Amino acid sequence: GVSVDYRLREMGQFGTGDQSRGFQNALSELSDADAFLIIGANLSDEQPLITHRILKARQRGCVVCLVNPVEDACPVDVAAKAIVAPHRMLSALEEIALALAQGSQQGIAYILSHRSRVCIILGALALHHPDMHRIYTCVQTIAQLTHGKVNVLTDGANSSGGFIKSAGTTDAYT
Repeated sequence: GVSVDYRLREMGQFGTGDQSRGFQNALSELSDADAFLIIGANLSDEQPLITHRILKARQRGCVVCLVNPVEDACPVDVAAKAIVAPHRMLSALEEIALALAQGSQQGIAYILSHRSRVCIILGALALHHPDMHRIYTCVQTIAQLTHGKVNVLTDGANSSGGFIKSAGTTDAYT
């Protein structure tokens, strides 16, 4: 058979046997979300169709929070944001997780804790980050604390297909 490594641009691994990579929300559910946490993404460039769904949800009153190294990467009004240098993305997410666990009444944690349908989106800047595995682990904690769902934007259909073909194993050559 032909060997193709679909993860060439990924800086870290998601962990052995992790089946949750990809989208936990159905595309149709995005319009019904009442909060988004967008992490390391330039949605207009990466996924314009998802951006459209977020805009529809925003028109309904959905709030958008952003953790990103680039402020102008989000095409919608943002309720709360942490614009941080790339090397601070993990610590910003850890602060949010800690604030959620402590029941903080401020910032992104407060906003997310008062919403019932939280959608967390990890973009290319997060996916290609040197600490991606730790970022993903932290995001899973945030999802558990908010009862949210984690959605990873892949680099395209081929990388999604590669993941599905390998069933999430760490052996990219199966």
